[in-house]
Amino acid sequence: MNAPLRTWIAYERAETAAELRRIAQGMGLSIEREISLDSPNALDDLGGCALFILEQHDPITAVEARVYSLARANPDVMVVVAVDPPRTDWDARLLRARAFDVLALGPGLAADLEHTVATARRVAELQGERAQLTNDLAHQEKLSALGVLAAGVSHEINNPCAAILSNMIVMREQLESLIGRPPSNRVEALESSMTDWIESIGDCIHAANRIHSIVKTLGMFSRKNDSAPMAIDVNEEIATVLRLIGKEVHFQASIELSLAPDMPRIMAPPNSITQVVTNLVVNALQALQEAASPEPKLSITTSFDDSAVMMVIRDNGPGMTAEVSAHIFDPFYTTKPVGKGTGLGLSITRQLVQRMRGEIFVESEPSKGASFSVMLERSAKLDAAPITQRRVPPNSDRLRVLLLDDDELILRSMHRSLSDHFECLPIAHGQLALDALRSDEDFDVVVSDVVMPEMNGIEFYSALKLAHPQLAQRTLFLSGGIVSESLYASVAGTGRPCLAKPVDLAELVRSIRRVGRPFEELGR
Repeated sequence: MNAPLRTWIAYERAETAAELRRIAQGMGLSIEREISLDSPNALDDLGGCALFILEQHDPITAVEARVYSLARANPDVMVVVAVDPPRTDWDARLLRARAFDVLALGPGLAADLEHTVATARRVAELQGERAQLTNDLAHQEKLSALGVLAAGVSHEINNPCAAILSNMIVMREQLESLIGRPPSNRVEALESSMTDWIESIGDCIHAANRIHSIVKTLGMFSRKNDSAPMAIDVNEEIATVLRLIGKEVHFQASIELSLAPDMPRIMAPPNSITQVVTNLVVNALQALQEAASPEPKLSITTSFDDSAVMMVIRDNGPGMTAEVSAHIFDPFYTTKPVGKGTGLGLSITRQLVQRMRGEIFVESEPSKGASFSVMLERSAKLDAAPITQRRVPPNSDRLRVLLLDDDELILRSMHRSLSDHFECLPIAHGQLALDALRSDEDFDVVVSDVVMPEMNGIEFYSALKLAHPQLAQRTLFLSGGIVSESLYASVAGTGRPCLAKPVDLAELVRSIRRVGRPFEELGR
């Protein structure tokens, strides 16, 4: 069975569009969109198109320029040019301009189009296979990089853990000592210790937030880069990488940061920039291990202009010859000894950058280090004025909230934290929650963990949807980290909000109120 081929046509004459549509219908090919070249900015956006048939009657030089511009701006689109016969003088020049094929309008159009479409279908299948292979290789390369990060991560987690344990042990000893005092002396001792305890608790919260930040980053880093693009701050992605490997970087080299303030965001799949930065930093560290310089250095610079943002990562390592630089982005090309590298890191990096409609360049000379520059387009949509969001007004009504989590420690903590705001019923098992709802379904919101034994959050939600569909639409998920890609997709597929643990109390309260009372009702 033929693979779907999203086909658009751009025409100068309406009769050409009608003829192409008639031939396509006879072949079982659906024309998804028809564009008149008389329309302003007709060819500005070909997003989502796979096969693009362009009618042209302009002089050959003008058509060459248009085809080259379209093919360069839309590398995944197969641009086919339909011209008046004879086409002999056009073929070679348009193919050099990166046209996929050239068709002659006239009696032979149907046969030519059938051949072109068959070839395009196979190319589209190969592009899909290549994209899947690229995703898999990028994911494997990312997981391999985690080994390089392990030392820095363990250090970053151990330090705040030590701070939490130290503070908790001291506070427990002081409380035990306080309990052992005569009742008449307890109040005075309590007052003298309260300031220290508040400071200790603050330190524990700060340390726990540090651990949460690292764990969240690692969870994101291990997920494949196949999600829809979102607004990304390049400076924040650099900071994320340095949180993970900062200790390792400083151990091997001095690091200089020059990050542009007010950096505009770009559109990119989540974690793509994280992997690009990690690959380039790890590559620089490996180069610096070979450097003869007594003062190895690594610098990261960001800048931007009206059309693009730029990130430059430089090292003062051994550098590369022109021959090596010419092949450094080729798959499986490596200058490392056998067993020391796959030759995929920089190849994957370039593919990730190009998929974000960007480009990466290298400048290097032997003994003068290397400089990798990444250029990415700014999004016009992100530069537009932000839409003002309606804020959820305070709600004086006490919502009834069912809390579901298999971790008793988390469940008790949430119950204590939320009881001042809501009427809460904590339950530790999905089936017990369903049983409770049979006798009392008068709840406004369900807050459910995702990863639970026996019945996970998605299974509970599915059962809830059958028994109490309206309540299912007022479900809020919490997750301490979803490893399974299928479970992650299932959560996203519900359309219900999902907050990452540990969640800020104020954010959780706002989210519960938002789920339990729609904006329209709250705004009355």
